Amino acid sequence: MRANKPAKRRGVSQKRYDHVESLRHALLDRLARFGEPECTHPSYKGLLVLLNQRFRTASIDQRIAILKAAKWLIGLIEMHSGKP
Repeated sequence: MRANKPAKRRGVSQKRYDHVESLRHALLDRLARFGEPECTHPSYKGLLVLLNQRFRTASIDQRIAILKAAKWLIGLIEMHSGKP
């Protein structure tokens, strides 16, 4: 009879998950500083979905790609609104 052991995370350390989560929080903080012009941008709501719902259901490698895409999109919104 096999003993019930908790499933391993396929070699992904908790440190890596924590690091990716801290990067996500940094991007969410950047979004929180947006003013009215940035919040009315058509991509703003999609960005929130990307950083919340999509991020939560993604694997660790997909999460990193999501963060890169979100960072690019935040920069695009800031550039479009005239922020440095």
